[in-house]
Amino acid sequence: MPPRPRPRRAAIAAPLCAGVLVLSAAPALAAPETTGLSLTVPATATVGDTISLGLELGDTVDVYAYALTVEADPDVLAVVPDSVTGPGGGFDSTEPTAAGVTVVHSRLGSSPALAGDLDAGVELTVVGAGTTSVEVAVELVGADGTTTTLPAVASAEMIVAAPTPSPSPTDPDPAPTEPDPAPEEPSPTPTDDDGAPAPTAAPPTSGGGSLPSTGLDARGLGVAAAVLAALGGAAVLLRRRTGGAL
Repeated sequence: MPPRPRPRRAAIAAPLCAGVLVLSAAPALAAPETTGLSLTVPATATVGDTISLGLELGDTVDVYAYALTVEADPDVLAVVPDSVTGPGGGFDSTEPTAAGVTVVHSRLGSSPALAGDLDAGVELTVVGAGTTSVEVAVELVGADGTTTTLPAVASAEMIVAAPTPSPSPTDPDPAPTEPDPAPEEPSPTPTDDDGAPAPTAAPPTSGGGSLPSTGLDARGLGVAAAVLAALGGAAVLLRRRTGGAL
């Protein structure tokens, strides 16, 4: 008798084995990826300014969460609380660090992982003058918990100027000078009862001066008296000589 054909068990098993091999060779879920991180920050600022720091992850793949660590001189830049922004449909927060802040984004619940360009940002207050380097490192988390860390992938330099001093107030106008006092009014001239000016008293006279009543020179009166006395004496003498007849 001719031999009976063998069952096709081997032919079925062969494809199954091949299928197992194919499944085992399939790649595991890829780690989260990005082609790079770009940083946007003003090149110059002034103390007291509030600036926006922009971050962009390019061409991401399977990003369920990320942490962007921003490092800068804390004496120059300070993070504005609750100013972080990120993709919609997730949770954004900031975590202070010794040299800056970490911007965190995470999807919620069963939200799918992100892909493509992702934008994030945070606001900073300029608190001091100087030159500081702003550096950003990124850590990505995939949907299965796989992480990818790219340290110090972006940096920029900022020059911060001191504030312009406010002009000092001008000195007030000097107080106006007091006007010269008005000249005193002359004292009124005393008058008699009839309204005529009262005569003023004559100044005292020294010996040999003019007499106040007549204005004659006292020496002139003396000479005149002497002349009259001489004439009187002469008349008496003449009378005696003529026997008293004149």
